[in-house]
Amino acid sequence: MKTLTLALFLFSLNATASSEEQPTPAQRYRQHIRDYNIVSREITRSKTVKDRKAVARRFDEFAKKFLDIADKHSKDPIALTAIRSAVQAIVTTDSRAQNIAEFHPGTLVAGSSDGSTQRVVNLVQRDHLMSNRLAPICDRMRFSYRPEFEPLLVAAIKENPHRDVHGLAQLALAQLLHNQLRLMDLASDRPDLVKRYGTIYGRGYIDRLQRIGRDQLVKRMETAYEAAVQFDDVTNIPFKTSVAEKAKSELYELRHLSKGKLAPEIQGQDQDGRQFKLTDYRGKVVLLYFWQEY
Repeated sequence: MKTLTLALFLFSLNATASSEEQPTPAQRYRQHIRDYNIVSREITRSKTVKDRKAVARRFDEFAKKFLDIADKHSKDPIALTAIRSAVQAIVTTDSRAQNIAEFHPGTLVAGSSDGSTQRVVNLVQRDHLMSNRLAPICDRMRFSYRPEFEPLLVAAIKENPHRDVHGLAQLALAQLLHNQLRLMDLASDRPDLVKRYGTIYGRGYIDRLQRIGRDQLVKRMETAYEAAVQFDDVTNIPFKTSVAEKAKSELYELRHLSKGKLAPEIQGQDQDGRQFKLTDYRGKVVLLYFWQEY
């Protein structure tokens, strides 16, 4: 009897110790965030391309860790927070790799390369497409260049019933297309970037955009911005402005300030105090330099 009592006591101790050792999904997420922030700070201390490459590779580890939490604990409130952090990690990894590709010839770093982008799409479509907490995830996707996010944003626009999700997904779609157009234009000026973008975003990335065509991409982008203009009651999260205000600003730039468009009229004083209009210099090469004193 004493032996049985001792065995039960030891089993109870082991079970208690085991439960104490297992972190909750929220605790595991917070630990990953702490590690992620440490790596983020290392970026500012990176002095060489070699150092930046090493940090960029470390960023790529975090998306999978966040998505593992969201996958295993899809009903836990932390799941959507973890997915948003995964999108942030993907965007950051890609951004670091793109920065190295554009400014350091001869150096290549892959972007997010473990399938996490498609995994984000799959998890949201499986578990969270109708959630009223999807808006921050959609908003974060507007910083991306990844074509995999496009069908997810379209699905959120069509199926999610919540207006803030709809509005932010619409703006994110427009800006995702805008980002892709930027890369296509940059690659047309610098053919060396075609291979580099393929390394970051997947083989044939620029070829895919070129098959769509610049005119068609601009048309799709303009249509997406026009749809976003109706959301004057939805806040564009990072800048505290409305989705409509941001969309109107982007449309104005697209229609009046982008390459190949006729510049709008400008009036003012030159450095000698003489009044002038931009049209006074029609047919000449003009450099406009804006500055302000406080």
